[in-house]
Amino acid sequence: MNPKNSKTVLIFSGAATLLLLLVFFWGFRNIRERGANIALLKNKVSEASAEDSLIRSLATLKRSAGEELDAFNNRALTDNNLVSLIESLEDKASSLGLDLEIVSVNKTANESLPLEVEFLNIVIDADGSWRGVYSFLLALESLPHRVIFEKVNFSKREGHWNLNVAFSAYIFKDDE
Repeated sequence: MNPKNSKTVLIFSGAATLLLLLVFFWGFRNIRERGANIALLKNKVSEASAEDSLIRSLATLKRSAGEELDAFNNRALTDNNLVSLIESLEDKASSLGLDLEIVSVNKTANESLPLEVEFLNIVIDADGSWRGVYSFLLALESLPHRVIFEKVNFSKREGHWNLNVAFSAYIFKDDE
């Protein structure tokens, strides 16, 4: 072997080795970056899949519980159905032959209740027969809302009975 050729071969083989090392490190770095990108995309796909699964579950729950939710919303006392509640009480009293006077209706907040719930306080006077007055009290007890009686007073005046009742119920604030 010629010493001149051996130097040239060594220079080329050293340069080729350095080039191969540079290509190896560049490829290694490139593979690591792609692996990190794949892991990031995999996490995004997992999150999107979980979110999509949750949306489908909520939609299924809403479809299957729709009737029950509508029934609850119809029974829950809100500002929207407060007038219909008062009208139904007046109709019931009228059907029982009572003279009904709604003395007061007011809402009060209570710190022990959630923000969207208030107390509805109602005071009613009713005059009529014992059967009618007592039946009206039973009708108040059987309202589809939780009723808390604060005062119930029966008295008899001039041959007819008087009922003075103060009660509270929970009222939900309407969604705004």
